[in-house]
Amino acid sequence: MAERGRPSEQLGEVLKQKLSRWIIVTVDPLLLIVHLTLIYIVALVADDLVVEVIERSFQELIAASSFVAALLRGIKIFSALGVALAYGLHMIYQLYLQAKHVVKTIRETEKTGER
Repeated sequence: MAERGRPSEQLGEVLKQKLSRWIIVTVDPLLLIVHLTLIYIVALVADDLVVEVIERSFQELIAASSFVAALLRGIKIFSALGVALAYGLHMIYQLYLQAKHVVKTIRETEKTGER
């Protein structure tokens, strides 16, 4: 009876290792998306805060000149677009690296004959 328990324990360990490997490979890209999104949300809020401080500092000048008001509006728009562009490019690059890692893991699994 002890001999029968060992193969099932080994099978359990093998399944546990394979499952943990595949969970990590699957969940890692999702965590990456959440991580990058949080970083860029904080960057966008900080960027907007800086522009807001500038706007409040020069409030009298902005009220007196429509050119300065339009310039500040343009700075806000381009600032937000810059953060969005950086987010998009960074996300594409990181997801490319993750896809490359997943393909490598699948190929290594196929070479060893595991399923």
